[in-house]
Amino acid sequence: MKGLRIQSLIPALLVTFVVTQMMVESTARADDEKGTGWFFEFGVGSARDRNEVVSGIGVDKTNYVQRGYLGYRFWNYFGVEGGFLNFNTIKYVNNMAGTTDTFDFDGYHGKLFVNLPFHRDNEGFYALYLSGGSWHWDGLVRSPNGGSHTHGTNPTASVGLLFSGRTSALKLEYERFLVNPSVPVGDFVNDKNKLKYDVVTFNFLFYL
Repeated sequence: MKGLRIQSLIPALLVTFVVTQMMVESTARADDEKGTGWFFEFGVGSARDRNEVVSGIGVDKTNYVQRGYLGYRFWNYFGVEGGFLNFNTIKYVNNMAGTTDTFDFDGYHGKLFVNLPFHRDNEGFYALYLSGGSWHWDGLVRSPNGGSHTHGTNPTASVGLLFSGRTSALKLEYERFLVNPSVPVGDFVNDKNKLKYDVVTFNFLFYL
């Protein structure tokens, strides 16, 4: 009798095992579809000066940018991220006088983002990436007449392309950063010194 009871339990155990596996896979699939969770992002790129400078002032147009962010996805297509951003030295050269003014900027950056997918499958999605936020920047401005330390908070906005897999993603991003530092007199046409820089970065995302 005992052997018969064990044999009768085997089908029930098999059914229980199969149902449990299906439930686990369904839950995992649902989590993947929601795409929630933390991620790291690292990016490198270059900044282009978009300011009007006075005649005779040359602008160094190869200014590299590095950044590292931590983010959270509330959903595959919406989240928040923040981190640290650094601009390599930006140079403004007075060709007539043979002098150079230099700007060094870095700061903390936070933003909200949305992904607008145009292709999805089981392995991931491709999307148009949009973001808006602000950054608190810190700057050191040097000129032949001396230097000044300046800081402030200004808005940012970006557009890009995101290629996302299950565990990582690549992103090409075009972003505008605004700053209003105290700068040497005579470099810029705009006396209010509301400066703008366009940054193109190639970014690597790692989902946790």
